[in-house]
Amino acid sequence: MYKKFLILIFVIFVFTSCSSKKFFEPQATQGYYQANKQYLPAKISTFSKNFASLENGQFLSKYGLSKIKLPKGYFLLNKQKNTIIAASSKKKVYINIKGKISYLNMDTNVIAATINKNLLALVFSNNSVGLFDLVKKTYIFKDYQKPSLANDTRVVNPKFMSGLTLFPSLDGRILIVDNKKHKITRNILVDLDDSKFNNIIFFKILKDRLIIASDNRLISTGAKFDKTLTYRLRNIILDGGFIYLSTIDGRIIKLDKNLKILSMQKFKYAKFYNLFFNKKSIFALESQGYLIKLTKNLKKYKVYKIDFNKDEKTFFFQKNLANGNIFYNFKGK
Repeated sequence: MYKKFLILIFVIFVFTSCSSKKFFEPQATQGYYQANKQYLPAKISTFSKNFASLENGQFLSKYGLSKIKLPKGYFLLNKQKNTIIAASSKKKVYINIKGKISYLNMDTNVIAATINKNLLALVFSNNSVGLFDLVKKTYIFKDYQKPSLANDTRVVNPKFMSGLTLFPSLDGRILIVDNKKHKITRNILVDLDDSKFNNIIFFKILKDRLIIASDNRLISTGAKFDKTLTYRLRNIILDGGFIYLSTIDGRIIKLDKNLKILSMQKFKYAKFYNLFFNKKSIFALESQGYLIKLTKNLKKYKVYKIDFNKDEKTFFFQKNLANGNIFYNFKGK
């Protein structure tokens, strides 16, 4: 039987269910949250923070289910507007730019990648990073960081910004590389605790601030000052210039770009799989089969039952915010 999976309003990732003797039990619910149902054409083979690859070569991203199929043995790393980047476990990279396909042989397996013009930014499984010139077929920059023995599955892709490449490392850093000088100009230390999963799991630009998170720490950094908060994070999203996050202990928190806490709700024993949003509401999917719908100031909320199997792979992406809180439930036979 094909593994059930949900497509909701925001791209995000899978959480494995945590065992506990105590569970979230709402005092009242608004009944079942209704969903339209469709079926996946094949089983999920691999998944990451923003993508899921199927056994038949198709993949899911924020653009939906692909019509293009990846070569056998490859899984999706990144889907940009006209570009597909995939990798195999045999140290190879597949690139499809507007239908023009090429393959690259690497020394180490690639786990994250982004393309900007002729530059391919790569993060490798051994925590090295590199800038590869696709025209010259050579590296213009490569750096080796301390190997990371264990990582959260929510690995994020590098970013290009104003002549710089920002690499999220597997050991809790952001490496900022000057693309012309081919050297590291800044090293942002996010989470250096080797005893925990501390790779970068979130990495976005919010106005004039760079918002970065590991499992254990949230940072807002910019030209004038840096701000750090320590949380055991479940999920983090950006919406309307604000940051929403959920924590291991059942809190949902709204912050501004400078990490000032604006509002908070706590749901006793709740274990959140994901946060997502539409124009009017913030939604939280809870592990015991509940969907919590909150106003964006987090002052009011309603709890719904929702039909999904927490023991099977679950993937989320933004379908169409204009349609409100519609989502599709894919269930294979």
